[in-house]
Amino acid sequence: MDVFDQLKLEEQKVKLNTNGWIESFAFLGFGAGVNSFIGIIVAAIIFVGTFSISFGNCNFNFPGSGSNSSGSSIASNSQSGEVAYVDAFLNNLVVTAKGSQIASISTTQTAMGVALSPDGNTAYIIYSNFDSSNILSVGIGELDVVSIQLKSVIASIPIGGLPTAVVISPNGQYAYVAFASLSVPGSISVVDLSSNKITNTFSASSTDTGASLFSGSYPVGLAISADGSLLYVLNNGDGIFGPGANPTYGTLSVISTKTFQTVKSISVGKDPQFLSISPDGSKLAVGNYFDSTITMIDLTSYLTNTISVQSGVTALAFLPNGSQLLVSSGSDPALEPLPSSHKYPDNLSIVDVNSGKIVKEITTPNSVVGVTVLGNSCYFIYGYQAGLGILDLSSYKLTTSGPMNLGTK
Repeated sequence: MDVFDQLKLEEQKVKLNTNGWIESFAFLGFGAGVNSFIGIIVAAIIFVGTFSISFGNCNFNFPGSGSNSSGSSIASNSQSGEVAYVDAFLNNLVVTAKGSQIASISTTQTAMGVALSPDGNTAYIIYSNFDSSNILSVGIGELDVVSIQLKSVIASIPIGGLPTAVVISPNGQYAYVAFASLSVPGSISVVDLSSNKITNTFSASSTDTGASLFSGSYPVGLAISADGSLLYVLNNGDGIFGPGANPTYGTLSVISTKTFQTVKSISVGKDPQFLSISPDGSKLAVGNYFDSTITMIDLTSYLTNTISVQSGVTALAFLPNGSQLLVSSGSDPALEPLPSSHKYPDNLSIVDVNSGKIVKEITTPNSVVGVTVLGNSCYFIYGYQAGLGILDLSSYKLTTSGPMNLGTK
């Protein structure tokens, strides 16, 4: 029996489960994007998952129809005070403001990520339309435009491929959507939000870092500069995970939004999953899961330094002071096993970016897979539908709620 015969058998198993999940298909926390520009959006965390197939000595991962291991994405807007959250398992978008739910909108498909417009009036959700009858298909992607006031989808934009992250330009004119690829370097499409049409598509990285079957350059996160002139693309590398896998080092591509050319490519750690820009736009942090590190990048000189943490980085975001990071770490069972020396209990840490030291640790009941900071509060997602949490950054009081209950109705 060859590889593709085995894939057909696994495909049949998928059909047996009404939710599309079976034990032999691990849903992986695959990507994140953080968009942060001064005074408007503090952070938008975007995730994408993959189906994992293991047999014999082979481990393959195929981009799947959903989000990270929690099946969730979270975004916040400091201008409107809103937090938006989508759940890939429950097909729902929830928007809250000042702790109260202002909208709950059903989505017809499995969301891959969410971003908010600069004015907070609109949410943008990406989908893959994954074909469950063919696990080698990548579906036809879609970008939905959701009016938060009307609590409904007002436009659906076909974008093709397998979208992994979305970020909105500071002027609200463009959406940049990242796409993973099974065989070639990933790509970025530019969507004009006035016409709802794709105006350009370009490579997500200057080189293809993939080196194995179904490999490619996997863009897993996007961020944009405050003036909208530079797009930061986090590339995971070969996209191969699972037991026995040895993830490659990733890269951060700095791309001009005028020429759509890569102006700088920066090496980061193994299995990078998350990025965050400091409030003043001077620094960018990359969370690397497999080697349990944070790559700090000076956005003027592009010089880097590495901060080590106790366990795999599962999410991160800058605090408003810009000198500290909120980092969640732990061992996510949906990702490849960590080295034994890197396995510690799940926790949130406050990390000083200058000294690299942990100044505060908060134990969490479950693995945190996404965070966003809004004012003096941190909103975060626990993996596997384990709920949502809010951390008061003054008292460090932790509040946990059930799935889709971020704020009262």
